[in-house]
Amino acid sequence: MKVVTIGKRLVPVEQVAFVEPFDPSANPEFKPEKDFKARLVLLNRDVVLTEQTPQEFATEHELHLFAEDSVAVNREIAFRVETFEPTEKFNRAKP
Repeated sequence: MKVVTIGKRLVPVEQVAFVEPFDPSANPEFKPEKDFKARLVLLNRDVVLTEQTPQEFATEHELHLFAEDSVAVNREIAFRVETFEPTEKFNRAKP
């Protein structure tokens, strides 16, 4: 088992489901002391912020990177993806 230290947390890389860019402007109330660049989502749905970009984290820990989306996924996890076509009545809360 490969374990990565992020801040004070020890996170098994096998528990990382995916990595996505972190946008601090999405929550102006959150004022972190560090310059977080990515958000790790674990299998248990916990979230861990890291100062590495998704690209850096993916390269270092051998995750599959979807470069056009700056999202990385764990190669050991089977994902199901469905297409989505919004209707005219669909009103999203966020962009």
